[in-house]
Amino acid sequence: MPSTVFGDFACTAADELRLAQQFAMKGQTSTEGTAAIVGASTRLVKTLTRYADLKVDTSSNETWHGMRVAYEHLSTLEKELDASGWQCRHPVARHIDGCAVSLGIGLDLLKTHHTPDGTANLTDWANAICHPDVQLAIGKLVRDGAQQLGTVLHQVQPALRSTSLEHVHHALRSLGVSAEGVAVQHGQATLKAVPLYEAPTLEPLPGVHLSISDLFRDITAKTEAIRTLAASSTGDATDQRWQLHAIGAAGTLHSAMVACNLLLRRSTEISPDCTQLAQRLLAGGHRAVQRVYTRWNDVRGIWDKWATTTLRKAPSDLEVHLKHLVICTRRMVSADPGWTFGQSRATMSRIPAQLALHMADMPTVLMTVLRTVDALRVVAEYDLSRVEQAVRHGRLLRSGVTPPVHAADLDNTHVLAAYRDLVAHSHAAIPRIENAIITIVTPGSRPAFGDGLATLGHRRDPKLVKAMYDFNDRETSGLSNKRASILAVLKESRLALQAGKTPPSAENRSSANRRWGPGRSR
Repeated sequence: MPSTVFGDFACTAADELRLAQQFAMKGQTSTEGTAAIVGASTRLVKTLTRYADLKVDTSSNETWHGMRVAYEHLSTLEKELDASGWQCRHPVARHIDGCAVSLGIGLDLLKTHHTPDGTANLTDWANAICHPDVQLAIGKLVRDGAQQLGTVLHQVQPALRSTSLEHVHHALRSLGVSAEGVAVQHGQATLKAVPLYEAPTLEPLPGVHLSISDLFRDITAKTEAIRTLAASSTGDATDQRWQLHAIGAAGTLHSAMVACNLLLRRSTEISPDCTQLAQRLLAGGHRAVQRVYTRWNDVRGIWDKWATTTLRKAPSDLEVHLKHLVICTRRMVSADPGWTFGQSRATMSRIPAQLALHMADMPTVLMTVLRTVDALRVVAEYDLSRVEQAVRHGRLLRSGVTPPVHAADLDNTHVLAAYRDLVAHSHAAIPRIENAIITIVTPGSRPAFGDGLATLGHRRDPKLVKAMYDFNDRETSGLSNKRASILAVLKESRLALQAGKTPPSAENRSSANRRWGPGRSR
C-alpha cells in the first residue's frame, strides 16, 4: 500500500490553517507580527495559485481572478513592509507557512504522475487528477483555503491599517461558493488517495498468509504495482512477453472466478429458499469474470502457438508481479494458505464460509476481484497498443530463433481481434461486479465502498474507452497516437469478426510453456 498520499498533506495543511485561525482570534497582533503574516500569506496564495497548473476547472474564472488580485496586493504590501518583520516567529505566520509548505509538497506529489513537461501521463492516477469530479475537489480545496486565509487576514488587519489588506480580504472572500454533492465527495476521496509516484519494489511473498485480510492487502498492493508497471513497461517487443502476461492473467482470473463461485454458493447457504437480487448479481458477476478469463485464454492460445520454449534470462518486474498475483489469488480460494507453484493443482478450495461468513463480508472479496480484473484490463489495453505497433512496424519478433523471424505467418487479424474482444469484455465485467458490491454492502459501509469504486472509475481513461467503441473516422484526428492506433486496430478486428473469423479455439492450443496457470476450462 502507498506510504505517502496527497491526503496526508491536505490534512496537515487544514490543521495548520485551523491553528492559524485560532491564534489570530486570541487578540491584537503587533505590526511586526502582521508583516510576518503578510509574507507567509503571500507564499500561501502563490502556492494555491500554482494549482492552476493542473488545469483545474473551478467552474468560474472568478476564482483564479480573485487569487491573482490577492497575490498582487500581497506582493506589493510585502515590498512596502520592513524586512526585519520577516524574522518574527509569530504563531499565525508560522502556521500559515506550514500550510503553504504542505500544499506545495502535495502539488508536487500530484505532478509526479505526469511527465516533467506535463504533456503525457506516467500512471492512470493522472486520469483521476483530470477527472471532472476530482477537479471540482481541487477547486474546492483552493477556494476553501483562500477564504479561510481571508478570515485570518481580516482578524489581523487592525494592526496594520492597510487598504491593501482590505483588498486582499475582499478578493479572497469573494471567490464564489465551493461545489458540493456526491460527485465532489467522491472527487475528494480520490484526491486524498493519490499516492506519490514511485517505481514498485519487488518484495518476497510470505511463506504462509496468516489471514484472509493479509491476502486482500497483498493482492491490492500487487494490482497497484501491475497498473504502474504496465504503463511504464519497456523492452523488446517479443511474443514471449505477451505470452507470459496472458499466462499470468489467466491464472489469476481462474482464482477470481472460483472466488465468485464460492460467494454464490455461500449466498445460497445463507438463504437457500429465496431467489435474492444479490444472488442473481453474484451469478452475473461470476459469468462476467468467466468471460474475461476465457478471452485471456484466447490470447494465450495465440501466443502459445507462436512463441518458442526458450525463456529470457530474467523476467521483467511486471511478469514477477503477475506471478505473485497468481499465488496470492490462488491462496485466497485455496484451503492451503501456503500454496505456491509446484504443488498439486488438485488442492481443495476453501469452504465458502471461510471466504465470507456473512453477506456483509462479501463486498470486500468482490472489491478484491474487481481490483484484479481492472488491473489486468490495464495490462490488456497496453498490450493491445504495443502489439499493434509492433506488427505495424515489423518489430514483432519470434524469440529464441536465430536469426530472428518476423511475424509473417502470425495471423495479425486474429491476434488483434482477440485483444479487442478481451478489452471489451473486461470493461463489460466491471459494472457487473460493481452492481453486486453496491447491492450487498451494508448501509454503514456504503460510503467507503462508494469512494473506492469511484476512485477506480476516475482512474480509467474515458477517451480511450470512447476510442474503442467509436469507429467514426472523424474521431481519429482528435486522438493521441496511441488511441488512434487502437482505433485502427478495432476497425480491422470489427471487419474480421463480421467476416466470420474468430480467434483460435481453446481446444487446439499448444501445451508448450504452460506456466503459472491452472487448467483451461471454457
